[in-house]
Amino acid sequence: MFPRATFDRARELAATLPPALPPAIAPSVMLDAAELFIGDTAGMDPEQRAQSTGREWRPLEPTAPARRALDNAPATDVVAAYLGLAIDCEQPRLRDAIDMATLQARFGMVPLMQFRAAICARGGGGDPQVLRLTNPRWADTLLAEARSARAGSPARGIDLPQAVALLTLAREAFPESFPVTLLWADTNQSLAEFDAALSGFESVIAKAPTHRDALLGRLTSLSYLMRHDDAIAAATRLIELGTWHIGDSYYWRAWNYYHRKSYEPAWQDVEKALTLLSNSSVYMLAGLIKQRDTHHKAIVTSEERAAQAAFNAAGGYARLGKKSLALNHVAMAIAHPKMKEKAEVLKAEIEKLP
Repeated sequence: MFPRATFDRARELAATLPPALPPAIAPSVMLDAAELFIGDTAGMDPEQRAQSTGREWRPLEPTAPARRALDNAPATDVVAAYLGLAIDCEQPRLRDAIDMATLQARFGMVPLMQFRAAICARGGGGDPQVLRLTNPRWADTLLAEARSARAGSPARGIDLPQAVALLTLAREAFPESFPVTLLWADTNQSLAEFDAALSGFESVIAKAPTHRDALLGRLTSLSYLMRHDDAIAAATRLIELGTWHIGDSYYWRAWNYYHRKSYEPAWQDVEKALTLLSNSSVYMLAGLIKQRDTHHKAIVTSEERAAQAAFNAAGGYARLGKKSLALNHVAMAIAHPKMKEKAEVLKAEIEKLP
């Protein structure tokens, strides 16, 4: 999806052109169709992505007038054919009707059409890797190849190292691309290369400080690197920004508090996470904090009972006139904060014994 200002400028320029002569279609028709194209949303901030493909988005109907207007273009119009294919490839209700054989017959030697056909979600358009190996200039296919390596197949399985290698080449070719950098960072994180992943997420944040996906990636990388204070600050930042990844932020902040042995704030955060997320990780963390809390309370209760028993024993030995044993036991009672004051009074009485 292109920025609104881009379309507005394109329409201004189109208005200065002479009228299209039949059978050519007017530039305005092309622009109306182009506004149907969404494109790759992977690098967008979730808020931007929601505007493009969120709850309000509905799949395009096959009869959509702006799309069908492209069918009136001459059979030799590469731009209209490319635009139609680009729209159809990302629309579930239009994808199955793509006549890839006809498009290949007409435009099979046109690089632009080769590329779009190769990365189309519908099969039969060719292999992106073959396209790049045939012509190394096709660095554009690297992202699609990496996604394929991450997804795997029955024949080849999942190959995360290969995905990283492909994405490294893609980053060299397109250093400003958010989709490439975010996928590179995420794949490194899957390989437990957390320092590398962190560098990728931070490079996106440097250009887009409120990019929620990058901020969450940075938070998880910091957590796995056991940089608990930095991770807690990162989680707090996401929570303060609001709307996106709030449940995950509470979970990871609780996780870092837990590993920092700050059990009370860890429990407060995991309780909030439980109201926003429902997955095994949250329940497991909650269980660990409940177990730790129960264990801690059991220890505290046991220590207090031991101190009380020592106090009682000291009093008993004092009544029997066994001063040395009484002093030994009252010292144990004094060591417990809750028994200290009362035990010191008893000690003063014991010390008066002959």
